[in-house]
Amino acid sequence: MARVLIVDDEVIFLNVIPRLFRSQGWDLITSNKPLEAAERLRGETFDLLITDYRMPNMTGLELIEVGIKANPQLRVIIITGNEHDLQGHEIPEQTTVISKPFNNGDLLATAKLHLGTL
Repeated sequence: MARVLIVDDEVIFLNVIPRLFRSQGWDLITSNKPLEAAERLRGETFDLLITDYRMPNMTGLELIEVGIKANPQLRVIIITGNEHDLQGHEIPEQTTVISKPFNNGDLLATAKLHLGTL
């Protein structure tokens, strides 16, 4: 069973995304606090991280860095409302960027692709 950590400071996304994935049988953990999520990434193993980019106290890229340092095989989807935020930043190769608003089917297909379940 895949373990997926979903991090977004907007609670609406923490309600929508897990509902989309529940039918997949994945172990879903959500957090609206990136610093708390970083601690989980340091102490637990996840197969996939889905994170927003703009969050208080830590960006999605900073969170990704923590996750990959703890688990180099971690797969990542970063969701952003403004792709310009990512310009000039190095995006890890195991990362896919999806823009808000996103299509639920595209997000699910990308997650399945990262987890090798397509």
